Amino acid sequence: MRFPVSHTVDGGDVAVLEYRGEIELAGGGRYDNRYVGVFEVRDGQIVRFSEYFDPVVLRDAFGDAVTDTFSLDTGQAGS
Repeated sequence: MRFPVSHTVDGGDVAVLEYRGEIELAGGGRYDNRYVGVFEVRDGQIVRFSEYFDPVVLRDAFGDAVTDTFSLDTGQAGS
């Protein structure tokens, strides 16, 4: 697995990183996705981490079995 960082924004206690995963799958194929990670730091320790990625890319790489673990519902809140 490789996760090259393509962009960072440092706002003091919060850092936002844009990166991509480059993953060769054991059964063949690839899972290459883009991510945004938000890191909140206090006293030199990560106290909160949130990661955002495209779930459709995940589904395309792992097939229907991924829905056993992840919800790919793209419905809007409140609809």
